[in-house]
Amino acid sequence: MKKFLFVLCAIIIGLSAHAQNFNKEINLNTGFSKTVAINPFNAKEAITGIAVSGNITFYSDTSFVRIIVNDGNDNVYMLYETYPMLTIEKRFDFEYECEETSFLNDYFPVELQILVRDAKVSISKISLSNEKNAKAKELNQAKRLESNRSKLAAVQEYIKRKGLIWTADETDFSKMSYSSKAKYWGNGYASFGFEYYAGGIYSIFTPSDFTRVGTPSICHNFVDNFDWRNRHGANNPTSPYYDGDINGSGWVTPVVCQGGGCWYNNHYYCNTSQNTCASWGGIWQEAATCWIFGPVAQIEALVNLYYNQHLDVKLSEQYVACRSNNINAGSPATALNYFKNEGVPDDNCLTYSASLDNCVDLCTNPAERIWINSWSSYSHTTVTHDDIKRLLIQKGAIVNWR
Repeated sequence: MKKFLFVLCAIIIGLSAHAQNFNKEINLNTGFSKTVAINPFNAKEAITGIAVSGNITFYSDTSFVRIIVNDGNDNVYMLYETYPMLTIEKRFDFEYECEETSFLNDYFPVELQILVRDAKVSISKISLSNEKNAKAKELNQAKRLESNRSKLAAVQEYIKRKGLIWTADETDFSKMSYSSKAKYWGNGYASFGFEYYAGGIYSIFTPSDFTRVGTPSICHNFVDNFDWRNRHGANNPTSPYYDGDINGSGWVTPVVCQGGGCWYNNHYYCNTSQNTCASWGGIWQEAATCWIFGPVAQIEALVNLYYNQHLDVKLSEQYVACRSNNINAGSPATALNYFKNEGVPDDNCLTYSASLDNCVDLCTNPAERIWINSWSSYSHTTVTHDDIKRLLIQKGAIVNWR
């Protein structure tokens, strides 16, 4: 006599354990290496639960498998999905997976859809139940949310293990059902954890995933043009990402003046003639501080990209000048090291003067102070144009220095 496993697809609600009783099986024992739809069901038979078991082999870091069921009336549910962010194994078994199908109400399945990308999935069996449960809707919802939390934990562990610079958390989007997400992304979407995106610069790859600087294993072509000032319509007033700058700075911060201005009344005025400055009683100042302004502008842009919003923090170039005691030519490395080692405060705390005259107060209690973990440099003698394009697209704003 056949024995059926009753404890899988269990859901814990309060102190009560509810498990679906899968009392029928369809032995499939079939492997799939590409997306396909099959019809293993009796369309006239109502079921109250569906689960799948089998094994999966991933062939790359972007492998993906999803199994969904359809009743032909747009009632679509996901049984299982996985990708390398959710497991450290390249080949593994799965049993009684029923993420959105543990408890259903008289569902008439017609089609099982297996979506496969750069992987192989072998389905050994499909388990069914026809036992009704008065709390099917609540139990199914609880099971889906529990599966969602397990995926989130796996994504967070992946981010930590890889040292990525974005954060994952439960979001309104991650709480959606598969069919709701598919309305936004399409039926075959592969999110690779993006529904959990809560901040930072999203990526599933680290620098070690590339064979050398700018030679990734996954991409070799580029778009015709790429500009962080207009990405996602950030300089378009009709775009939800519009930053409000009529000059179209987009994700970067507005251009500022570094030298050739008037220091007057504790403020540095650009685009002012020496005669006008003298008539005010101000001090005309010029300084070779591009080695500071370039890195500061870079970090300001990266702050916007990291938080995925237009914070447009204005950081203090003067702080770097004062800390280095240098208002003349210098190296971007010096400026970036101040970001790394002690952070750079906001400009309101220590405003630019193109001199060292206002370095008495080094702003010990700023409203903002921005740090970076690290920075890298590449030689003009070895870096190629394609390397620079890749760095700009993958890393955000960069600084060019000769």
